[in-house]
Amino acid sequence: MTMAENKKHIDSGIENIWRFIRGDMKVQEFEQWVYSENSLEKMLGKTLYLETISVNYSDKDALHKIKELLSEYARQAAPLQCKCIQLSDIAVVATGEESKAVFQHIKEVAKRGEPFWWLSLEHCRECNQWWLVASEERHNDVYCLRRLDRQTADEILNKNSWPDFFDRYETLLRLGHDTGLTVRFADPMDSSLAWTIADLAKERPGIGISEIAKLLNLDMDVAKELARKAVKNEGVQIDFEDK
Repeated sequence: MTMAENKKHIDSGIENIWRFIRGDMKVQEFEQWVYSENSLEKMLGKTLYLETISVNYSDKDALHKIKELLSEYARQAAPLQCKCIQLSDIAVVATGEESKAVFQHIKEVAKRGEPFWWLSLEHCRECNQWWLVASEERHNDVYCLRRLDRQTADEILNKNSWPDFFDRYETLLRLGHDTGLTVRFADPMDSSLAWTIADLAKERPGIGISEIAKLLNLDMDVAKELARKAVKNEGVQIDFEDK
């Protein structure tokens, strides 16, 4: 069953609008869909339809404005208690009020277990959307979510066959870094950072010290000191000459 079928009969057109708003549909693809969708005027109404087909999609300000207008329309056209349709196919959510709102209707169904202790399969009771959820609590305090179709969820539930999207802890750290959800420890030397560095090096032997510093939001000198500790304690391989 597709996401559109799951979402309490939400029209596929509304789903396309949300995909565009959240960045999962390329601007050019959405623009082509707008010009080719015969039922769009009936769906949006004359005023919003005219604004949507006449906007200059290469203009950043105009693009931002039309997304705001379409977002307001989509919220009213398909009201849902959950946040699933608003989340990107790959989403990063900070712990706290943001995660409480997101996970209000999403519940854990299965845990992957060691060595992938951070992974779970979760399901939204409101819209029936399935998510692969990675809990990155050790460093940045974020949740990384990957939208799943029902077939992939069934593979997990029936065969214990998990997709590898979040198998590497490095991926979670990179997602946090790329979305600006990174933290700095008050005292990096008195923290779990050395263990995190060791885990990164176990996943990718020879990882460069500059990559480690970037992923963990560390000054280079601190990163080197922690990395030497990880090498001594865990025997991992790290490239200290990396620039």
